Amino acid sequence: MSGRLIPPAGPRIEVEQLCVDYNGTVALYDADLSLPPGCICGLVGMNGAGKTTLFKALTGFVRPSHGRIRINGQTVLAAQRDQAVAYVPQSEGIDCNFPISVWDVVMMGRYGHMNFLRMPSRADRYKVDAALERAEQYLACGVDALFIEALRSPEQMGAACERFAHRVPLLANMVEGGKTPVQSAAELGARGFRIVIFPGGTARA
Repeated sequence: MSGRLIPPAGPRIEVEQLCVDYNGTVALYDADLSLPPGCICGLVGMNGAGKTTLFKALTGFVRPSHGRIRINGQTVLAAQRDQAVAYVPQSEGIDCNFPISVWDVVMMGRYGHMNFLRMPSRADRYKVDAALERAEQYLACGVDALFIEALRSPEQMGAACERFAHRVPLLANMVEGGKTPVQSAAELGARGFRIVIFPGGTARA
């Protein structure tokens, strides 16, 4: 019998009058949220509206200055201990040249199921292999285009094109405010991108 707690019948995520500030600067004010089991929710808002701050509060990366959070009826700390919540940032300050494979990165998603030494079991290896196979099937099913978000350097853009451009048309997002280096349509076309979104319109590279 598993030691994991059985989620209650109420909301999976519940937020009441949540406020977060950074050294006195208000980042999130009086937020309320209630998500039932099985719900898929999209959080939409302008830059600086507090979307990332809300997610960080839900996962325990920032401490609210006011309000209440419950995940499966538990506090954030209890939910963390029960491995009921995780946070995957869109991008992070990492060394992209660090020698690690795609397989290793996917295996990191199994860490919460491993023992103290983080040694992958046969079941972990099977699930990682299955996940990569699903990614290949996604491309094989005939998608019209592929958008890889948060490419932050020319090297990352080149690596993405090298792996995928010969298999599916790639889309590059040059909209202002993003982290992807801004390049011209000609430069992106030379890399292997075939569709480009610029502020105010879309062009074929």
